[in-house]
Amino acid sequence: MKEIIDKLNALIIQQKSLDFIEDLPEGLYEQYFRNHQAEGLNVDKHRWYETTLSVYKLEEGLLGVTSVTDLFSEQSSVDDIYHTLEFHEVEEIPSITYKIKK
Repeated sequence: MKEIIDKLNALIIQQKSLDFIEDLPEGLYEQYFRNHQAEGLNVDKHRWYETTLSVYKLEEGLLGVTSVTDLFSEQSSVDDIYHTLEFHEVEEIPSITYKIKK
């Protein structure tokens, strides 16, 4: 898995749209991003934008991608943020949550 992460990070993929899949070089989607597991994790809010983690399942393990997922300024575009996609190996941690009973 480390080799995959290193390979993807070495590409230095600049994010230009909210759907980072559009910014991937040709062929990467089919190779690594077809099996989507989760999104909206590890929210990190900055002054003008927010990044979150999306998770994809590979044979080798779980691949995480940190990308810009929200903009807080109407005058900004994702291209203005100069964000480079970050790839990580992630692990699944089961958790319990609660909601109000109706």
